[in-house]
Amino acid sequence: MKFSVIVPVYNCEDSLPRCIESILHQTCPDWELILVDDGSTDGSFALCGAYARQDGRIRVIHQENAGQGPARNNGMKAATGDYIVFCDADDFYEKDALEVFANAAKDKMPDLIVGGYREFRRAEILPEIRGRKMCMTDRYNDSKREMGHLYMELRKKGMITSPWAKAYRRIFLTENRLLFPAIRRCEDVVFNLDVFDKMTDVMIDEHILYDYHTP
Repeated sequence: MKFSVIVPVYNCEDSLPRCIESILHQTCPDWELILVDDGSTDGSFALCGAYARQDGRIRVIHQENAGQGPARNNGMKAATGDYIVFCDADDFYEKDALEVFANAAKDKMPDLIVGGYREFRRAEILPEIRGRKMCMTDRYNDSKREMGHLYMELRKKGMITSPWAKAYRRIFLTENRLLFPAIRRCEDVVFNLDVFDKMTDVMIDEHILYDYHTP
């Protein structure tokens, strides 16, 4: 099973190496990393190129500055993996994240897999680890009402507004023409609302897979 990890890049040369290294050191080796430079004006684009020259699984796309939504869309268009995974350039994945996604997906290939995350603020780890006690069951199937209830539960726990810490089945996204809207704010909220409207199968996994950094 192959994963396409998409990272929008904009003026983040200080945090980008940690983000990229977290993918390079995944316990699951079957991945491609698509770095989408969104018109950076610092050394981010050159840094992307340097990593791409070191590992053939890394590709770099450049676009004029348009925001994270269009950057993610361009990454999705170039993706070839079974699942698409998103990461922000100032965050990083735990080393076994893709392996956890692969184990969750291997039997039924759900449209979406939702994992937990750890939140950092001002270099302090917050006491709450979101997603560890998510639901009584871990699988939901083909019920609009059930999906609606799940969406609200995930939203209350802060687990659905962003696309990271999730794996989206690529064919599901392409068949339903699911893309991020070309807006500067809340594009991820709109995207995931559209995902929940179309999908019929989702897996919740309690593992902490992602490290999210806030100011």
